[in-house]
Amino acid sequence: MNSDFETMLPACREMLSGQDGIEAVLFFLRGRGYFKTDAIKALMALTGCGLKEAKRTVHFSQTWRDRRKADEELESMFWDEVIRWAEESKSERSEND
Repeated sequence: MNSDFETMLPACREMLSGQDGIEAVLFFLRGRGYFKTDAIKALMALTGCGLKEAKRTVHFSQTWRDRRKADEELESMFWDEVIRWAEESKSERSEND
């Protein structure tokens, strides 16, 4: 997270209290070099929403749409690996019993 993250939140709050919406805040943050995880944390801090809702909002935002496919592929690869590891572990335990 950028070191000035906390100092950026008041500007984001001001944007939300005016006519700017969440998409404008996400665009603002990304344009200043913040990561997707930073945007999720900011959204949680600004709106009080939970992690699941913040992740979904950021993931499906127009601001981050260029990352959507790559992020989904990475998550799929992660879960495939977790399942493979769990199956191997189960198989090894069965062999040792």
